[in-house]
Amino acid sequence: MDRAGGRGMHNLSKEESARLRDHFLSSVREFDVEWATRPGRFVVPGPAVGPLASDQGAAHILNGFSWSGYDQIYGLTTERLGKNKADQAVLVNLEDIAEWRWPGRADVLLASTDHMAAVLLSTDDFILVGGDRVFVETALGMTIDEARTSFEAYAREQAMQAPHLPALAEQYR
Repeated sequence: MDRAGGRGMHNLSKEESARLRDHFLSSVREFDVEWATRPGRFVVPGPAVGPLASDQGAAHILNGFSWSGYDQIYGLTTERLGKNKADQAVLVNLEDIAEWRWPGRADVLLASTDHMAAVLLSTDDFILVGGDRVFVETALGMTIDEARTSFEAYAREQAMQAPHLPALAEQYR
């Protein structure tokens, strides 16, 4: 079911992208508390993923959106990168999201058009997956408990290069 209407990739206006950032995010690397703590919503961290077109972790994320019935999703950088970067916020067919080349090395939010599911792709060695249990477990490729345990192990392994990860694992335990 297409929850947004229309086809292809469409750049969002500055106002549209600002509304989405305000709705989903409290900072460039955190979901909005009100959004994240709604009844029935889970937020779970995971290890960073590679390119959307080829990474197994990214494939799980896209499967999460697909299995939840989304034909289109929003893709946007978590902060506005300047007026000359027209492609920093898009509405795109799910099968075309891997073709979206967001500007530079930036944190990115992928979000459902009904605002019920979202994934924050941080350049800081982690992702945050938020939504109902089915979306989160499909997007992470494991149960929520397994994902939390796995991320704790990942955070310990990466602590020397990324000292913020153990605290992130604890925050979402």
